[in-house]
Amino acid sequence: MSLSIRRHTHVSLQDLSGLNIFAHSNAEHPNGRPDAAFEDTKFISLRAEQFLAGLLDGLPDGKLGLLMSKDS
Repeated sequence: MSLSIRRHTHVSLQDLSGLNIFAHSNAEHPNGRPDAAFEDTKFISLRAEQFLAGLLDGLPDGKLGLLMSKDS
């Protein structure tokens, strides 16, 4: 029996007009956001980048290791 990490969560957030605030505008910046903190985050919105940073900052050290499950 081996353990694997397969759990994940999908999160989306819309503004009052129904637009996804985590989405990046390709029309505005076809090559990604120039102000992205990392290469991997240049195709998500600044708000999404800040949301992810907050999640990672809020996780205690080692918490990701506790998310493993033999049933996943």
